[in-house]
Amino acid sequence: MKIPKEIKVGAHIVSIAEVSQIDMDNSGGYDTYYRRIRIRKDKDVPEDIPAEVLLHEICEAIKHFHNLEIDHNILTTLSEVLFQIIRDNQLNFLDTSI
Repeated sequence: MKIPKEIKVGAHIVSIAEVSQIDMDNSGGYDTYYRRIRIRKDKDVPEDIPAEVLLHEICEAIKHFHNLEIDHNILTTLSEVLFQIIRDNQLNFLDTSI
């Protein structure tokens, strides 16, 4: 997956930084103050990990911007299952052909 440099979440722009394991202990994080997602993307990390982490951190940003009170365990499960559904069904929401 090509990780974008930034994404739009509603009216907000969130930057995305790809970092190495040296810079980060876990696989990703959303910084509410800087509006930045950090994703670990070392050569030894399989392609699906950064993609799944990106989806999780997007959910974190949505939670933040909409003041949602969602338990982190629930958010994690939701993002993992949503990622699995998108991948398993090869969903492409831009494809308008039937």
